[in-house]
Formats: sequence, structure tokens, C-alpha cells
Amino acid sequence: MLYGDSGYPRRVSRDFRDYLEYEQTDNDHSNWEVGGDYDISFANGHRAQLLFVATDQTRDEQRERYRADPDTAQVADVNNKTLFIDSDQRTRERIVQGNYSFPLTSDQNLRVGLERAVTRLDSSLLVGSRHSGSGSLPPSERYGGLNPQPSLSNAGTTVEEVRYEGFAFHNWVLSPRSTLETSLVYESSEISQSGVVDNSRRFNYLRPSIDYRFNFTESLQLRATAAKEVSQLSFSSFAATVNDDDREQNTDAGNPELTPQEELRYELGLEYRLPNDSGVVNSRIFYRDIENYIGNINATVDPNEPLSAEGNVGPATRWGIFNDASLRLGFLGVPDAIVSAELNIFDSQITNPFLGSKERINRRGEAELGFRRDVTAWALSYGFDYRYPFHGGEYDIDVTTITRNDNQPSLDMFVSRVFFDDVTVRLESDNTLGQSRCRSRYRYEPSTIDGELSRIEDSCSSRYRRLILSVSSTF
Repeated sequence: MLYGDSGYPRRVSRDFRDYLEYEQTDNDHSNWEVGGDYDISFANGHRAQLLFVATDQTRDEQRERYRADPDTAQVADVNNKTLFIDSDQRTRERIVQGNYSFPLTSDQNLRVGLERAVTRLDSSLLVGSRHSGSGSLPPSERYGGLNPQPSLSNAGTTVEEVRYEGFAFHNWVLSPRSTLETSLVYESSEISQSGVVDNSRRFNYLRPSIDYRFNFTESLQLRATAAKEVSQLSFSSFAATVNDDDREQNTDAGNPELTPQEELRYELGLEYRLPNDSGVVNSRIFYRDIENYIGNINATVDPNEPLSAEGNVGPATRWGIFNDASLRLGFLGVPDAIVSAELNIFDSQITNPFLGSKERINRRGEAELGFRRDVTAWALSYGFDYRYPFHGGEYDIDVTTITRNDNQPSLDMFVSRVFFDDVTVRLESDNTLGQSRCRSRYRYEPSTIDGELSRIEDSCSSRYRRLILSVSSTF
């Protein structure tokens, strides 16, 4: 069982050269989850299992923006209100699965099962702004006392998916040195939408996979994988939603025609275990061929109100290599210390729907170095984790902006000691280097498709450094 409440108020003040802007946002975020499983094991080695999970998540947000001259004594005055947004979302999911596993031979076993899932989203979005003139709707209290903006609003939408999955997993020990695991999943679902748009669509997919492992020696293992994957859709993308990342583009349009993203994934990896359990080295290359990639598309209806939405952009590819290693420092006379390292490098390509250019769809990679030492005689542990991201021209492109986000290197450290055999005192230094997140945003008018660059925004923000002292025990 789980219950969470993460609601919080958020206040933002912006000082411009010619005016002041104040923004108040009240967030009501909560969620709960209940799950469980029941197993029956039989004397002949067969096993039956029943699992269930129920979740409920609420994300309600109300934002009010005020604007006034610098000499105005009170910015947050009703006469200075320029924007009102009320966004409500409730997502519920109910899943139940039954499966049955049994041996076929001494070297093979099979697991078959069926899953049913029902997911429902109820959402609404009301947008009001201080617009007057011909064609404007009169002010409404439901819209914060401002003029309703029906072209940006979503009075109410319900999206529901009923999904069935039948699956079979087969494990086969081919020899003392090799194993083969295959699976086949058949997915059938129906997504219905009501409210602003009434629509119903059915999807059917086969998702096969194969995973082969071969041990050249006790220390060296090869692993090869090929699989087809189908993404689960985010229902919030079906209806107009609030945009919290751009103060000049307050909403994103919905896309009732969104379809799942399909992907063929190929991986090949090697793992080498050093003698005497002194370390492990892993290397894995991958290639992914994607159809119906989900990204930003143009959803503009009114040229005066450019809008983006999540949509199926087209085919894309991803490729790269993961490398990680860990090493005990026994050869330096410190057998209770471990050094770990990672080096991951990626690339990707898609044709951007706004510019028609070839662009990347993910980051370039990162390097990481870690250290940990457990001094058993003193019941003492200490260590650090350093991360360095690689950047290389990855952009977030939508109907009016081209944005690039870059993270800086980060360092976390810790030291902990056990007292009285069961009390652990731990001191952590989080974000020791004051890691910054920097953003470059290029704005175009009227759009990135056929407009001109109108403004460049550069900003950097840093989350606070934090020292955390915790005391824990078992009883």
C-alpha cells in the first residue's frame, strides 16, 4: 500500500524593465496505490500466481498571473490579473493478471498468462485572459473573472483504455554454457475518448523477443537480444493540457489521433568477471529502429495562437554503447574499497516536422566515477559519486521555439557509521558542486516553420547544495 501527498504552493516574481509580474500557483497532487499477489505451488513443480494493482492519482493546478507598473503598490490585485488557468487531472488504473508456470522437460519451462488493465483519465482545462474587443466572450467567474479562451480550453475530456495481454515465456537451457529465453505477447486494446472529441480506436500488436546467453568461460559471457516493443500512451496527451515550462506558451494542444510508438530493439553485450571476485567489466551496444516516434508536432488552428502537441513524428533511429566496470582495490592493499566507472555514448536521428532537418532525439551520453570503502573494523563507510554529462546539439523544437538544455557536472558524497550494532548515522553532501542546469531558447515569430528569430534567452539555475544527516535503526 502507498499514499502520497505532494501538493505545494508556488510563487514567482518577475521584474521586467517596464512592468512587474507576479504568479501564484496552487498545486494539489496526491496518489494512492494498493497491490498484492497470491501464489500456489504444486508438488509437481507447477506454480500459479494471481496479481492485482489499483492506483489513483490526482493532479490539480490553479495558476493566476498579475501584471502592474513598477510603481504600483500591490501587484496581486484583481484589476491587474492577466491570466487564469485551472487544470484538473485524475488518472485511475486497475490491473489484474493471472499466470501459470510449469516445466516442459528437465531443461525447459514455460509460463503463460493473461492480463487485463483498465486505465481512465478525467481532465479539464480552463484558460482565461484579459482580452477585450469584438468576438471576445464576457468575463466569467469560472475563468477567474477574465475572458474565457475557448480555443485553448478543454472543458472536460474522458479517455479510457481497456487492454488485454496474453503472453508466453519459454526458458531453455541449451547446454551447460548457453541458455535461450523467448517470449510472445499479444496485446489488444480499445481506447475511447469523450468530451470535446468523441472517438474510439482499437489496437492489436504482437511483441516477440529472444534473449540468448553463452558462457565462453566461467568469467566471460555473451548476451544477444532482439525484441519488439510498443509504448504505453500518456492519456494526458489526448486533450489540451497546461504547459509549465514556457510562460509565453501556456497550453499544449491535445491529439486524439495519437498512436503508440513501435520499436525494434537489438542489443549485444559482453561481461567479463575478473579473477578472485575482484571486479566486473560490461560492454553493451544497441540499435533501435523506431516507427511512429512520439514528439512535438504542429497543432495550430488559429495562426494568432501557435500550438504544439504530442504526435507521431515518423521513423527514428537510436544507437550507442554502454560501458561500466567495478574494481576492488585489493592490489593496492585496500580490499574493502571499490571503484566503479561508466562511459556511455549515444546518437540518434529523426527528420524534424517543423524544420525538415535531421535532428537528435536524445542526449549524447555521460561519464561517471564512483568510490566506496567499507571499513569493517570501524563499522565505517564513505564514498562519492561524480557524473559528467556529454552535450552535442540535441534540441527540443516546437512550433515557436528551439530549446537546448545542458546539465553541468555533479558530485555527491557520504560518510556513515554504525553505533551500538544497530544504529546507523549517515551524513550526505548532495549537489556538492552546486550543479547548474542551463537553457538556451530561441524564439521565432510567427513560428519556427516560416518565421524569423525574434529573441534569444539564456538562463541558468542551480538547485541548492544540501547536507543531510540521517539516523536509522532496526528493531
